[in-house]
Amino acid sequence: MQSKRKIALFLCLVLVLASLAGCAQETQELSFPEKDIKGYIMWGAGGATDNVSRAYIPHVEKYMDVSVVLQNKTGATGAVATQFVHNEPEDGYSLLFGAENPQLYKVLNLSEIDYDNYDPVILLGMSVAVIVVPKDSAYEKLEDVIEDAKSKPGEIEMGSTGPGGLPFVAAGLIKAVNDVDFNLVPFDGEGPALTAMMGGHVDITVAGLSAARELIRSGDVRPLAVISNDVVPGLESITPITEIYEGYSAYLPWGPYYGVFAKEGTPEDVMSVLEETFLKGYEEEEYQEFLIDFGAVPLGYQGQEARDFIDRSQKIAAWLMYDAGATEKSPEEFGIERLE
Repeated sequence: MQSKRKIALFLCLVLVLASLAGCAQETQELSFPEKDIKGYIMWGAGGATDNVSRAYIPHVEKYMDVSVVLQNKTGATGAVATQFVHNEPEDGYSLLFGAENPQLYKVLNLSEIDYDNYDPVILLGMSVAVIVVPKDSAYEKLEDVIEDAKSKPGEIEMGSTGPGGLPFVAAGLIKAVNDVDFNLVPFDGEGPALTAMMGGHVDITVAGLSAARELIRSGDVRPLAVISNDVVPGLESITPITEIYEGYSAYLPWGPYYGVFAKEGTPEDVMSVLEETFLKGYEEEEYQEFLIDFGAVPLGYQGQEARDFIDRSQKIAAWLMYDAGATEKSPEEFGIERLE
């Protein structure tokens, strides 16, 4: 009888300890976040990724008891920030605020760390790329640039953001369709590239419409074409590039996108909190209006939908670069299949 009582007491103790452990685990799940979250923006101040991120976070913080502290961490076409966040613990307290660039790191031999090593918290929006020149440029039309570039190979200076950046990929696209080369001058983001162009330091650049829209509206830059099949609402006077050169249609739609990413391996309960909170911020009416006014198409993709979007964009950009001769190795070597 004594033995049975001991066994019963032991089982009760086990159940109590299990219950306490469950409560502790539940408390731990509900306690995130307990401190400020740090967000690292892979591009410089004034660029599209920076603007989209900084306009977004005040809406997210409405649903948190902590702050999201943003910091620009530039370099190597965003690879510096991507590597930095990947070196941090996978606890949800260090997030990457990025654009499309990491999808090309492997094919460009920039880094082994890309979005395969991250889980998307949310994809915020996608922008259309626009080709612009200074307001007093001698180039009135895109055809003027192409003709000049053909007569002076490699002499026209294009503001770029380094290998894998939007202008770099766009230069590969132009080479693939029009067979011309530019002298690419790297900057730490679309904002600095646009500023340099307006200052007369480069002749032309390609930027996301999100970064260039206000400069176009104010007349500080002259748009030559949007890299799109369709006109942009509100900017109907800018010609879609396929109306000038039909060959671009094979590569479209394509363009930069912006999102928030957590290091792969972040606990599911933490990811759930991040996804729920960041989605609420995204859905704020004021932020939706900002995205549209900024020239971005709202996405709001999470989970598998976000992953599918990233994979499709990667296939387009990687094969575009390879076909243009900008990469030595085929995307197939990295498991990137050509988009059918």
